[in-house]
Amino acid sequence: MDKTSSVGKVSNNIAYRSVDSRSVGESGGSNSSSPSTQRGKDHSLTFDFILWLGQLQDPNCISLLHASQGLAPTLRAHVKRCSIIAWHTPNAEMSGLASGNDPRAQDLLGAIFRLVEQLPNLLHIYMRSLIVPGSVYQYLRSSDVESLSVLFCDFRAVTNIGLVPQTGFTQLRQVSLNDVWWDSRTFAFDDFICAPRLRAVNLRHTSDFISPIPVCSQPSSATDLAFYIPGRYSVLDSFMELFHNVTELSVDWDDPSIALDIPSDVFPRLRDFQGPFSPASALFVRGRPVHDLKLYYRESFLIDICLAQSLDQSLQNATAALHTLSLRGFTLDDLAIILPGLAQSLRVVRAFSLLSSDDSTAIETFRWLTAEHRTLFPRLESLVMGNEMPVGLFERSVECDPDHDLYLAESWGVASPSLRSIALPGGTFESSAANIWQWTTQRSSRQEWRSWRRL
Repeated sequence: MDKTSSVGKVSNNIAYRSVDSRSVGESGGSNSSSPSTQRGKDHSLTFDFILWLGQLQDPNCISLLHASQGLAPTLRAHVKRCSIIAWHTPNAEMSGLASGNDPRAQDLLGAIFRLVEQLPNLLHIYMRSLIVPGSVYQYLRSSDVESLSVLFCDFRAVTNIGLVPQTGFTQLRQVSLNDVWWDSRTFAFDDFICAPRLRAVNLRHTSDFISPIPVCSQPSSATDLAFYIPGRYSVLDSFMELFHNVTELSVDWDDPSIALDIPSDVFPRLRDFQGPFSPASALFVRGRPVHDLKLYYRESFLIDICLAQSLDQSLQNATAALHTLSLRGFTLDDLAIILPGLAQSLRVVRAFSLLSSDDSTAIETFRWLTAEHRTLFPRLESLVMGNEMPVGLFERSVECDPDHDLYLAESWGVASPSLRSIALPGGTFESSAANIWQWTTQRSSRQEWRSWRRL
């Protein structure tokens, strides 16, 4: 596919796109409403600057937006979202461009960064595969940016040691720092995580917990935290203790032998936990008010009844009853072990979902669950048997047969009198009362993905 087709316009070596922000994530970019219906709505623009390495020619190709007269100042004032992406290539000749050592790349990046510094109302910025200069960092720190996402970027030219936390990034609500290079002697994450209005922190692929120098050392007000645990670590405990206000936690690790020692006083307000099915997940739950639990399958992790029972006991020792349980990626053999092991906790679950690899597996799992384990959920109100792929990636491979599966819904109604909704591939069984079920065709069984954070 032609690279330019996905971006809209190309001027020399920079591709950029401007769209009405109302259409982002909704209608795919088109908007046919009349001017009279648009009054009072947000008319901000989105600019995506994509560097095509190997086509770098002239940084003046964005001079229109740099201009001090004409339309440029008005355009800059309306920009609220900006993405700056350098495309890496395997071509050896391009390695200098990708690393930023080539003068052409430096000139072009300089022009783009100078433009970014002239966007007075920028709220959301995404940077990928860039060498970030200190001047851009200082601009972001003093700006009103609310969301900052950084991937594969080099911050080694940035110095923020000595800056007083909470004096910068005053409007920042969300920060995602993944695979970021930095010099721990001159750079710390405190400046980000101590932002006074910060709510969400994602360090999922920042695995530098093995250094004796902590990733950050100042307390954070964030309530939503995601991070990755490497196979060995030295400063993990001190890191977790900084997030006293966290209510939503997403943790990922690959090593099945990892032996976490979770201090009992960390994450005291935790309500929503997402992690692999493992002994360590049980430690995050125990003694905390967790009522929403999401567990996913890891290929190298052992599934056994003892682990399920250990997790069940941890849930019994939590300070809140389990309300919602979501399981993702498990086979029927896995579930035959896990569900009986969680029997005590399942008795109070009100919302249960199983996400499978495809539609046919989801339907097969629903029929198996109905026959073998529906009596484990006496208080269930909502059941979702869905496909784990995000909505819109592909068409349905198979759909539920409502005529064939109606009797299954009715059997669930007997086992769980409070059950009102069973979402399956292709639609939903709904019941108002007296165990009378109606089938509604929709894609609701795949909406459960939205409640999962990306791993």
